[in-house]
Amino acid sequence: MQRVTMTLVGAVMAVLGCAWASLAFAGDREYPEFPVPDFVKTTMVADDVTYNGVPMRLMEFSSTKPEEALVAFYEAQWGDELRDVTMRPWRVLSHKNGEYLMTVQVTESNEMRARGNLSIAPMFSGALKADKELGKGFPVMPGSKVLNDIRSNDGGKVSRTLVLGSNRSVRHHANYYRKRLEDMGWQESFHDIQSASNRLKDHNLVLTKGEQRLNMNFAETAGQTYTVAVLVHPE
Repeated sequence: MQRVTMTLVGAVMAVLGCAWASLAFAGDREYPEFPVPDFVKTTMVADDVTYNGVPMRLMEFSSTKPEEALVAFYEAQWGDELRDVTMRPWRVLSHKNGEYLMTVQVTESNEMRARGNLSIAPMFSGALKADKELGKGFPVMPGSKVLNDIRSNDGGKVSRTLVLGSNRSVRHHANYYRKRLEDMGWQESFHDIQSASNRLKDHNLVLTKGEQRLNMNFAETAGQTYTVAVLVHPE
């Protein structure tokens, strides 16, 4: 077993072992069963979600025993093939199971209990390939960088969440997307503005197009404007 203590960014890279934000996958697959002890209760969060082009299955869990009991269980399950990374308040355990990366993210809810997340992703599949088109199909404002592109299917409702960053102002973003989306046939149904010292700091925009709904938020933080766009539509 390998154990490391490091920063969040370093830990994520150590766990994944690759730049997973640049990967993509096409096709259906059967996920392996994730081993869990009998003192853990799991809840499916997303049976079919794609994070920056990578498909995965996500679950939440709660444990009636503390973190160390959970770690001991996975040490027994995975032995020397367990990777143990600490980035408080989280501890991340990971294991390569064939073409899949199995990850346990755990934190203590109190001294006697723990909670966290389980994920399975085909990080080592030969079907994975580089995807240089995060944000494809979305009218990304020129000069913006797509930070996250997450797709999920929940009971026939398909959603896509994009996070983008840019050094342009909130007002510039709001004006650009309002005009661009209206040109694409979207209709504005709501907007909300928050300002400070006459400078636009936060803007919410909701648009619809048929059965599609798009919620957008533009917010300025430390000189950068971040856009969160959530698109929802029937399957």
